[in-house]
Amino acid sequence: MSKKELFLKSCNLLFPYLSKKENIDLTMMEKDLLESMNGFKSIIEKFPKSGLTADCHWMIGKIFDLKNNNEESYNSFILAKNIYAKLFIAKKISSRVFSDSMREISLQCLKTKRYDEAVYFANTALEFSPKDYTLLSNLSVTKLFQGRLDEAKKIAIKCQKKFPEDFPSKTVLFAVKQIKNKVCDVPKTFKDFGNLIENGDLKND
Repeated sequence: MSKKELFLKSCNLLFPYLSKKENIDLTMMEKDLLESMNGFKSIIEKFPKSGLTADCHWMIGKIFDLKNNNEESYNSFILAKNIYAKLFIAKKISSRVFSDSMREISLQCLKTKRYDEAVYFANTALEFSPKDYTLLSNLSVTKLFQGRLDEAKKIAIKCQKKFPEDFPSKTVLFAVKQIKNKVCDVPKTFKDFGNLIENGDLKND
């Protein structure tokens, strides 16, 4: 099996779980993710200089994220970003691919409470992809977690203007209002953020 065939096989095992959220066979999922990860690792080990290496680290980051192992996910996306940076300098990939890797790191920084890093990577990615509303969304949530309410609100409003359906930035606006009205405390984790959503009525806000 060629490296491209192995890469596609590993992707096909992973991709269904990136979109499917309900009625998942957890035993089958664990089996598929293990086989998928082993495939990506095999490519990295056998073809370390291949252009697919960065993509493999990216996919492994996705697998760890599905497993809620955000520390390892963060590490994998960092490895991917470092390779993408060299490829970008060599003009072998687009700026969008490079910025996407930093967006993924920014999200994992949020999940691992690396808030200053999350801000850095989101802002850096925005320099390459200024129209990417998801970066603004991540940045608004980060500012909220840091307790920088006015900054969080300003960024969330900017995100909403670009994409009114974005749920995280809409939730940030709701959260800022609730915090300033002393209804709740500043959320520090995604669990806290989720509780805000469950306990609030965003539709009528």
